[in-house]
Parts: sequence; C-alpha cells; structure tokens
Amino acid sequence: MDLGWGPSFQSALAALRDPALLPARVAAEHRTELDLLGLPESPDTPLRATVAGRIHHDAVTGLELPAVGDWVAVRPTDVPGGRPTVVAVLDRRGSFVRQSAGKRTAAQVVAANIDVVFVVTSLNREFNPRRLRRYLVAVRSGGSDPVLVLNKADLVASPDAPIRRLGPMAAGVPVEPISALRRDGVERLRGWLGRGRTVAVVGSSGVGKSTLINALLGYEAMDTGGIRPDDDEGRHTTVHRRLLPLPDAGGLLVDTPGMRELQIWAGEDAAAEIDEAFPELAALEARCRFRDCRHEDEPGCAVVEAIRAGRISYARLEARDKLQREEERQRIRQDGALIAEQRKQRRRFSKMVRRRMKAKRRGR
Repeated sequence: MDLGWGPSFQSALAALRDPALLPARVAAEHRTELDLLGLPESPDTPLRATVAGRIHHDAVTGLELPAVGDWVAVRPTDVPGGRPTVVAVLDRRGSFVRQSAGKRTAAQVVAANIDVVFVVTSLNREFNPRRLRRYLVAVRSGGSDPVLVLNKADLVASPDAPIRRLGPMAAGVPVEPISALRRDGVERLRGWLGRGRTVAVVGSSGVGKSTLINALLGYEAMDTGGIRPDDDEGRHTTVHRRLLPLPDAGGLLVDTPGMRELQIWAGEDAAAEIDEAFPELAALEARCRFRDCRHEDEPGCAVVEAIRAGRISYARLEARDKLQREEERQRIRQDGALIAEQRKQRRRFSKMVRRRMKAKRRGR
C-alpha cells in the first residue's frame, strides 16, 4: 500500500533522532485517539493509537494538532494489548485549512498532505459561483491544486451555461462536469489519483461527494442519500473525515463532511490567492494612476473606467473587496487569539514552576 511517504517526511522523522519511532499516516480522528495506516503490526487496516498529552499541551493553535492525512511519528507499545503513542506530527506538504465553525477563532485542518482538492458542487439549484470562489482561495492558499467537479450533470440540459457563470475565476482551473450517480465522467478524474497521491474531496452538504467517492473506489464504502424532492438537494451523509486508499490506482482519497459555511483562514498566501481569483481586476489595477487607488472617484482609475464601459461588472469588484475585508478581519482575530493563547501558556508554565518550587521546599 503506497501511502505517499516521501523524502521530506523521512527527513522530518530523522530529525527527531529517535530510531525507535515509526512513521504512520492518520486515517481518522477520535478526540485524543487516531486511526493510523502503515504500521508494521497492521499494514492493511487502520490501527488505533493514543496521542501524547504533550502534543495538545504544546499546541498554540489547531494547526499544530494531528489531522486526517498527517504523517506522524509513533512510539510502539511494550505492553501486550496496549496502543502505540503518537509523539510528533511531521511537517506538512499541502493542506486545506478553514476557520472553525462557530464564534471561536480557531483553525481547523480539514485535510493534510494533499496534492489535489476536488471542489465538488452540483449543477442543480445548489450551484453557487461565489461559494466556489471561497473554496478556490482556501485550496490555493494551502498549497494544493484545485479541480472543480460539477456533479449531477444528468439534472441539467447542458453544463455550458453554469460553466460560463464561473467566469475569470476558473481560469487555469480544470473544470469537470460529471454524474457520479451514473458514473458519467468519473473516469476522467482518475488522472489526478496516481500512486501515492492524495486527493481531498470537499464541498457543501448534499452535492454528492459520497456517491463520487464510491464511484472512484469501485465499491460502496460510503453511505449515500438521494435527492430531497422538496428542494432538489442531496441528503447529508458524511459526518467524519476519513483517509481511504484506492485499491487499484494506488492513490488516496480524503472524504470530508459537507460544509455549511466556509470562512477563510488567513494563512500566509490567502491575500495573494484572493487577488489570483480576480485576475482581470489585478490587471486593471496595474494601470491605475495611483498605486493606492480605492476605485471610487480617483482620476485615472482603470477599474472604474472598465466598469463604466461594461468590460467588467461592479459585482466582481464588490466580491473581491468583500473577501479582502473578511481576510483582514480574520487576520486581526487570529493575531489576537494567538496572543491570548500564548499568555495562557505562559501562565500555565509559571504555575507549574511555582508548584515544583513549593514541593522542593517542602522536601527539605
């Protein structure tokens, strides 16, 4: 079974300087436990392992915690019937990260060490280009390559009109209209699933991700739900993230639950990827008279001139500005949350030192 192990992970494991540690890949998460693939005692099926408390204690953000797709360093157990222990998370290569749902500012690593992300949507009433734009920003800022998979093509007369609605944001992005239920077009997707490559499947609830994964696997590994007759949408079926090896192609799939909302995590490349999603605006801004042009009433604004001439729509400018404001607010929130967490860790460390000093004095 080729799980995608490579030289970068080997170097990270060697840097730990402990020959007793073994590499394994996270197949599923269970609070303080993980299902691992690749351990010698269970080469073909996931093996349950515990996570060392130090990993949770030292993590400043959710980015440091193990996630599905991560390569981890594992200490084997000497106790009969005991479980191995994950002691370190190896450096990642490509990940899909979002702001966790809810009010708390926290990163959620949806999938780690992924080469390609299938962004799945349906071609019926669920089709939403603005939502797809958010996914493209998140995928690219995480260092992976996106593929737009337009499912349920059997429910529309032609996919051409929805594809045209994608506009410039889909420039350079592969777009694949398919019907996972009928298996139409699924074979074209196998080109991204080479040996040792990992593909994450993401999208909103009910777009047919589980049906697509079953079609790619060649067997019914995932529960699926039909389309609800009242609103033309699929039923939510996946509730946990899972890493699934493909028996024939040698690649791996990460199935993810449907996302009701996708808030951008302000990573290092998020701002640049927002600009990348609006290439025509970036080209026009380079021709504005002023470098800090706000595209309102400044003289010599190439963006305003293009809008007045009908070459681009004002809605594109609004959409880009909205994403930029959201990214800036998120970055400010993240900086504040990071400072607060670092303060908590310093207080915990100070309390531990004081307890040890008191215990030492009592022992005199």
